[in-house]
Amino acid sequence: FFGQVILSSFACLARTDFNFAFALLSYYLWHNATSQGKDIADIGKKIFILNGILVVLDFIWLIVMGSIWGDTPIHDAESWESTSGIRSFALLVSWLNFIARLGALGLMGNMLKDSLLGGTKMTEEREEAVHDMGRVPA
Repeated sequence: FFGQVILSSFACLARTDFNFAFALLSYYLWHNATSQGKDIADIGKKIFILNGILVVLDFIWLIVMGSIWGDTPIHDAESWESTSGIRSFALLVSWLNFIARLGALGLMGNMLKDSLLGGTKMTEEREEAVHDMGRVPA
């Protein structure tokens, strides 16, 4: 999630971006739950669902804005071309953020698959792996 925070901070230079706030929130909730030794199944499900919704919204934004920003307007084409670099950069970073979010969802889905499929408890092995992920090295 921290990688998404960094990518989103660059994307918001040219895009009104909600990803920064939600990535920071997800990172904080995940880190807080794992560092305090809490059962993360409940908060993990919520973060998973939130990020699933954000993936759909990001995909729609990328398709719509990619087609709009890729066209040259009839009027004021010169000024439009002068900002093509920042638009291309924002699209690139947004695609990287989209891929990072899909990766995070895949990892979370694998670690939380028991609780996501209706179970309430994670196996001890998965619980330990999840808590190890949230630890900050000394």
